[in-house]
Amino acid sequence: MKSETIELDFVNDLMTEARMFRSRHGLSKYSARDMADNAFAHMIAMQVLNREFKYSSIASTYAGRTASYGNFDYFRSNGTDLYAMLHSLFGKGAITQFADEKNSEILLKRMRPNMTQIKGFLNHISTSGANADKEKRMLMQLQSMLFVNDSRLRSMKRLAGDWENLTTREKRTLVSSLYNYFRSNSPKSSLMSALQKLSRERDYVDGEKVKPSKAMAVGAALAGAYIGYKLGRGKGPSYAERRKNLDLRKKK
Repeated sequence: MKSETIELDFVNDLMTEARMFRSRHGLSKYSARDMADNAFAHMIAMQVLNREFKYSSIASTYAGRTASYGNFDYFRSNGTDLYAMLHSLFGKGAITQFADEKNSEILLKRMRPNMTQIKGFLNHISTSGANADKEKRMLMQLQSMLFVNDSRLRSMKRLAGDWENLTTREKRTLVSSLYNYFRSNSPKSSLMSALQKLSRERDYVDGEKVKPSKAMAVGAALAGAYIGYKLGRGKGPSYAERRKNLDLRKKK
């Protein structure tokens, strides 16, 4: 009952307006590069939360609310943080004046937004979809669309795309690194509380700070985790199979 109450609190929290951007002015504090990276980090976070049974409803609610308007053309103070980010980058009615104006303008001209791909990912998460191959493909498409070059985000994307096959150590590395990224770049994000709860629940953090052993050499840890993942692992039951088995046990 307690865990259900916590989950409901998270979902209710996510139904409130964006925390990072109370007004259009807040969008202008970021460069287009920072905005694109933050948007991609939020997509990775949704992927991770969707793959955790206890947190899948949080990811579903957030994705559904982000996609609920059908497009990202207008700034909406009651939209999610990710909605505001996508609006600033791709909205037809966007009038955002990004920081680092020159480089931001260059990046925006290079971007070729594909609304079908963005909506496809959001709809997949909103329905708690579970298809590793599809998720890897969608995350790669989003990475290319946003021109993400940050090695940390690219490493986190690779691991998140194959969450069901990661070892416990790899999951710890991914979640702690993602949590650290949010603390540094999106501390007011409404997804922050969910990541914090997941991190504490799995003993990834100590209080408000990531454990020193996890905070050290995050880039190397991510690279090491991905190399270990690439070397191969056993063929255990898939996420979809585990979810099906759980549902069957509940019916008994």
